[in-house]
Amino acid sequence: MIKLANRILRVFQLDLTVYSEIQNNHPTLVQALLLVILSSLSTGMGNAEGYTEKIPLITLTAFIAWWALVLFIYFVTKKFYPNPDKKIELKSIVILMSFAFFPGIFKLLAFLPAFSFIVLFGTSVWIIGGTVIVVQQIMQGQNWPRAIMVSALGWVFYQWILFQV
Repeated sequence: MIKLANRILRVFQLDLTVYSEIQNNHPTLVQALLLVILSSLSTGMGNAEGYTEKIPLITLTAFIAWWALVLFIYFVTKKFYPNPDKKIELKSIVILMSFAFFPGIFKLLAFLPAFSFIVLFGTSVWIIGGTVIVVQQIMQGQNWPRAIMVSALGWVFYQWILFQV
């Protein structure tokens, strides 16, 4: 549990080495999915705009959008940027992306009208930064512009799903 807390703290700091450590020494899939569920719940609570009945729908949509983003990254990196030296595993992407999205837990603070824009914008930039690091890690040394492009396209896809609610 201490190792998980340490990794989360390093993810919050956008520590580039933490993602290599996570990839080489996988936490359990259950721990990873717990991070995504907490982040999705925070997204639901922060974006409900005072309508508590919207929380379950927004939470579920955020979780589904996260899965769609993970699958998008998996297929794009596997199809368009294959690495002959390393097989890309879906489980690895799920675990890495769960950590990249955990700063979304701060979206809970978006329920405060005075802070909603800055919280949503700040956490989005933070998560995009983590996603770029994850994609770069998956692509193992292929250039950063490609990692940024894949992450940006994935983020647009993720946001499109969220805005359907």
